[in-house]
Amino acid sequence: MKFPKHRANVFVVQRSPVSFNDGMYGGGVVVGVFPTSEGADEFKGACEQEFVDKGLKGCFLFDVTMSTFYDA
Repeated sequence: MKFPKHRANVFVVQRSPVSFNDGMYGGGVVVGVFPTSEGADEFKGACEQEFVDKGLKGCFLFDVTMSTFYDA
């Protein structure tokens, strides 16, 4: 398979529920995709604060990962 020539790195913010039984998490959902790590980190922090304000502290984990976007 030949990859397209046009590509860019993107930073993905993901929310995952915390399992209270064993302390592990899984089954996350993407809540935002950003062109810079700074933008993704700011959004992650805002999401975490919103969940703390709603009384959901410790129920979800937010994580930033890098992925690649290919444009054919």
